Amino acid sequence: MIIYLICLLVIGLIIAWNIKKAPSDKDLWGEDE
Repeated sequence: MIIYLICLLVIGLIIAWNIKKAPSDKDLWGEDE
C-alpha cells in the first residue's frame, strides 16, 4: 500500500512538473522532432 501511494505521488509530481515546465521542455525535446 505504501508503494502504491509513493507511485501516485511520483506520478503526480511528474505531471505537475511537465505542466509547469511545458514551455521550457519544448527547447529540450522539440529539437528531436
